[in-house]
Amino acid sequence: MIVDVKWLTDVLNERQPEKTLDLSRKRICSVDLSGMNLSNIDFSCTRFENVDFTGANMDHCNVSRCFFVECSMRGVRLTNADASDASFRELDMQDSDFSGTNFYYAALEFINLENVKVNEKTKWFGDAVPQKGSFICWKVGANHRVI
Repeated sequence: MIVDVKWLTDVLNERQPEKTLDLSRKRICSVDLSGMNLSNIDFSCTRFENVDFTGANMDHCNVSRCFFVECSMRGVRLTNADASDASFRELDMQDSDFSGTNFYYAALEFINLENVKVNEKTKWFGDAVPQKGSFICWKVGANHRVI
């Protein structure tokens, strides 16, 4: 379902942030969400195109299996979130906070991660290759096919 900008703005302004809002399985395009409180929203399986998340608070969000296409995510607070199997490609995520977020199976390709914050609760983020010794690896291609 393609989301109307006015409908989305009204829903976000009228919601109660302490309750989880279900916005899963949507297509959200050309929306300015910069600086907004987007905490406790289930965006799972949503496709974001040309959405400005700059400085947005996405604490406790579910962005699992989401696609972020040509989005601005500089300074976003994606904390204590589920970002498993999400696609983050060619994004500027500089100065963002990923503390406590689960990035299991997420695609983090060609993105600016300068000055990002993580903590011991952040899962599956960073180098997976050991600095010393042998390891087993594989390559993942299109549609998550192991090559």
